[in-house]
Amino acid sequence: HPVVIVTGDKDMMQLVNDQVCLLDELRAAKTGAELLIKAPQVKEKFGVSPDKVIDVLALAGDTSDHVPGVRGIGEKTAAELILEHGSLEGVLNYAPFIKQKARREKLLEDSDLARLSKLLVTIDCNVELDFSLNALENNGPNQEKLDALYEELDFKKPTKQKITLNTTEVSHDRIAIFEDSATGPIALGKSFVAHDAKRFLKKKLISGDPMIASYLLDPDAKHDLTALFEEYLGYIPESSIQKAFGVLKLAQILEAKLKEENLYELYRDLEIPLENILAKMEQTGILIDSELLGAMSTEFADRLRDLEQKAYEIAGVEFNLASPKQVADILFNKLKYESVKNTKTGQSTDSEVLEELAKNYPLPRLLLEHRMLSKLKGTYIDALPKLVNLETGRVHTCFNQAVAATGRLSSSDPNLQNIPIKTLEGRRIREAFIAKPGCVLIALDYSQIELRVLAHVTEDPLMLESFVKDQDVHARTASEIFEVELSEVNADQRRIAKTINFGLLYGMGVYKLSETLGIPRSEATHYLKRYHERYAGIFSWQQRWLEQAKDSKSVTTLMGRRRFVKDLNSQNRMLAARAERIAINTPIQGTAADIVKKAMLDIDAMLSKQFPEVHMLLQVHDELVLECPENTSDQVANLAQKLMEQTCELKVPMRVQYGIGKNWSTAH
Repeated sequence: HPVVIVTGDKDMMQLVNDQVCLLDELRAAKTGAELLIKAPQVKEKFGVSPDKVIDVLALAGDTSDHVPGVRGIGEKTAAELILEHGSLEGVLNYAPFIKQKARREKLLEDSDLARLSKLLVTIDCNVELDFSLNALENNGPNQEKLDALYEELDFKKPTKQKITLNTTEVSHDRIAIFEDSATGPIALGKSFVAHDAKRFLKKKLISGDPMIASYLLDPDAKHDLTALFEEYLGYIPESSIQKAFGVLKLAQILEAKLKEENLYELYRDLEIPLENILAKMEQTGILIDSELLGAMSTEFADRLRDLEQKAYEIAGVEFNLASPKQVADILFNKLKYESVKNTKTGQSTDSEVLEELAKNYPLPRLLLEHRMLSKLKGTYIDALPKLVNLETGRVHTCFNQAVAATGRLSSSDPNLQNIPIKTLEGRRIREAFIAKPGCVLIALDYSQIELRVLAHVTEDPLMLESFVKDQDVHARTASEIFEVELSEVNADQRRIAKTINFGLLYGMGVYKLSETLGIPRSEATHYLKRYHERYAGIFSWQQRWLEQAKDSKSVTTLMGRRRFVKDLNSQNRMLAARAERIAINTPIQGTAADIVKKAMLDIDAMLSKQFPEVHMLLQVHDELVLECPENTSDQVANLAQKLMEQTCELKVPMRVQYGIGKNWSTAH
């Protein structure tokens, strides 16, 4: 039989003969070499015929396979010796007469290693087999065993057969849209379906989106169109018409899966209606005060120059404050500061390190301020005016509905989620987001929504009581931890309690707590121990929840949003710990995200009926921003506040704060 061996292993070249060749597709793709390796290709590689390959390898060795060979002899020298003396034994027999002293001595000293190496590299072609060639005939996979293997290895099951799309396969009471680079959007059918549908929305309402369906089925998976075509259709349609039909077919397949897995109502009643709202928000945009940002840019540039001069004076030399390498050299070599943390490339100068050093030295404080101002200037102050649409005079951010696995929305171009609100500089950037003449901005913000959800799901008595009585929840926690009356809690105690309350949601342990608060681990251990004792309901819920998650390999929010946590049972402790944090955090943060989304639907419905002149502009974390005529702002703000507080019925009251102003900062 003619034989083709598919391999990239060069040792296999010893098997090449008139009936046997190798096929190395990767080598051919990388180097442009011929696909099939026959005797001429072996000669080109090793300098000898295939039957002499083992002799060359015996002399040259192979470090990747731990074949020792003879020290100092490479493949080129080995090939010369084999061609001259015919075989390994011929070379070793002649070794005492070789004139080059170093080569002679190495061959004599390593002769036994050379013989062992030949034995190691020789492929045994005389192994007795207990089956015939006919038994190797491919009769297709054993689907039962294959499915079990896929399940064990957490593989996606491949489509069993290629699906050919035609017009009879899809429902024609919906439109399918696919954007072709040459012809623009292609529309098929009659209500509207598209992948990432808000790109195409004008005045039509979206009724389906495979991207959103895929996101709900598994938020951690890939949701791009190519990945979905390959997974659910088995191939990528070629023409634009076929792609449009493919989108519609995807919608039908994925919506059927949503129904099977009890996720369809979340898709139909929350995510798809929300996509329509987000599309309107993106089209509306928000006004930017470019003149104010220009003045801030000049001011920040001056402040950055001043910081640089002060840094030069302390260091005694000029250096690039934005260069980690130069900063490390100044801090640890010139100024001899003690190195806090090392990386693979040297001493670390990340924010954590600089904050630690800043407790004792002035230069790290300057560097931190310089980094903060540089980031704000580059990311927002200088970037925002460039993103203003010349026709509308507004910035039109993109709200990403299928990115964050917890269900939260994110935004890009620009990313409005990361504008710092706790610093004066961050609040000043918000001043540049303004209302149009005659209007104001209304900012509505859920108060401690995640802690309220935590109280609801855990039913911890103290946490429930704090919110039901409308107490300052962080002060109440401080009173429990420090064993003082609520009225006697000081600011520092409240700060520690707040860190613990929020850190709990993200799996903060003793080490992280001590690091964050700058306190000894023994002190952090005491605080957490006391917290566990007083808020036992939270920790008993965590244990029950994790056990349930280990069985189902997934967790859900109150509204049924699902996230897989398959690594909970992993032997890898890091993976298991990460999965535990996800399992605890998702039902809290995910439920909070669902509540905010539901509130957006409720407010949009109210505005459409009663105040069509009012527009929802932004959603940032737990906050909504509206643009409203000034004369109706109080009425709209009050109605929106009540709707948000009544969006979801929990065991504790929801609280929403609002502000009204000419810009986002004053409204917040």
